[in-house]
Amino acid sequence: MQQSAPNHQDLYRRPTFGLLALLLATGLSSVRCRGQQSGSTTTPTSPAAIHAKDDTKLNVRSQTNTPAVGDVPWAITDVGQLGQNIYEAAQQDNWDRAGNDFYWLNRASAAARGTVAGPMADQRAKAVGTDLYTSVAALGQAIRAKDKTGAMLDANKITLVAAALGAPYAHQVPYEVSCLDYDGRQMQVYAATKDMEGLQATLRDMEAKWLKLRPRVVEDQAGAEAKRFDAILTLARAAMTPQQYAAVAQQTEREVDVLQGVFLAHRSLG
Repeated sequence: MQQSAPNHQDLYRRPTFGLLALLLATGLSSVRCRGQQSGSTTTPTSPAAIHAKDDTKLNVRSQTNTPAVGDVPWAITDVGQLGQNIYEAAQQDNWDRAGNDFYWLNRASAAARGTVAGPMADQRAKAVGTDLYTSVAALGQAIRAKDKTGAMLDANKITLVAAALGAPYAHQVPYEVSCLDYDGRQMQVYAATKDMEGLQATLRDMEAKWLKLRPRVVEDQAGAEAKRFDAILTLARAAMTPQQYAAVAQQTEREVDVLQGVFLAHRSLG
C-alpha cells in the first residue's frame, strides 16, 4: 500500500497560499493526508501517516480549507509542529522519523519564508526568515550526523522561530506561552547534558516571559494557574542540580498545556 502525503504537498510549491491554523494556540499539527501521486516511490511518509495519534488533534476549522482573515499561515504552523515532532524523534533516537519529518519541514519552511519575503516585509520579518533558513540547515546536518543533542537544540529553536513568525497574526494563545514551551524543552536538553550555564540562562528567559504573561493569565480569571507557575519558578530558582532542573522542566511542560487551555477556553466562551 502506498503511503499518503499531506494535503499541503502541492501548496509547499506555492508559498503565498494560506490555510487556517492556530500556531501559538494548541501547537497541533495542521498536516492532513491524501493519496500519494501514482508512480511516486521516493516521497517519504507524511507526518500525519506516521503520527496517526495526531489525527484526532487536528484543528477543526482547518479541515474546511476556509482561511479566516489574520490567521497564521499553514506553513508557519507546520514549521512549528514539525520542529516539535523532530525534537521528540531525536530525543527517542528515532532517526528514521526525524529524517522523514525533516523532508516535510524543508518544504514547509520554504513556504513559510515566502510569507515574509515580499517587498512589503519589514526587516524583523526578513531577519526571522533568514534565521529559519539557517536553523533548518543546521538541523539537517545534526540529523545526518545523528547528533542527538544538536538535533534537539536545533529542532527546538525552529519551534521558537515559527512562534516569532506567527506572532504578528491573530491567534488565541499569547506568544509568551510558546516561549515557555520552548524553554521547558530547552531545560530538558541542558539538564540531560548537565549544562548548568544553559540551565540558568533558560531560567532567566522563563522569568522574563512569565513577567509579561502573568497579568494576562490573571485577567482570564486563572489565578490558580498563575500561582502554580509561580511555584514552578520558585522551584527552578532553588534548583542546584541538573536532576532538579529536569523535574522543573517536566512540570513546565505540563503547566504550559494548562495555560494553553486557559486561553483557548476564554476565547471559546467569548
